[in-house]
Amino acid sequence: MKGDFSRDTFDPLKHFSRVLTQQGRVSLDADWNEQADITAHRTETEARDVIGLCGAPKHNAGFKILNGSRGDFTIGAGRFYVRTTKRSRLPINPICPEPRRSKTQEVILFISMFGSAI
Repeated sequence: MKGDFSRDTFDPLKHFSRVLTQQGRVSLDADWNEQADITAHRTETEARDVIGLCGAPKHNAGFKILNGSRGDFTIGAGRFYVRTTKRSRLPINPICPEPRRSKTQEVILFISMFGSAI
């Protein structure tokens, strides 16, 4: 991730749980960034402990692939966790075009996921 950051100080091996500010001290972006990193690390660790490396809600799994009537597919809305990172899909159901099929009529669909800084 590119950006003009003063320093990256987060180290999960230190087991810090929070960043405290001091009265009369200048607040730096590194302080806020480290707190954000601590919080993200805790959230991801909790998700890994509860969900595992990947998973979806039991009764409303996201990204459910449904066969269409014309041989096409619909990708369902919802949430899915990939390596403890939540991925969401809005309830807009675009139809995927006819996929290429093997001789055995098996279809493999890949969903490309990426993150970006805002």
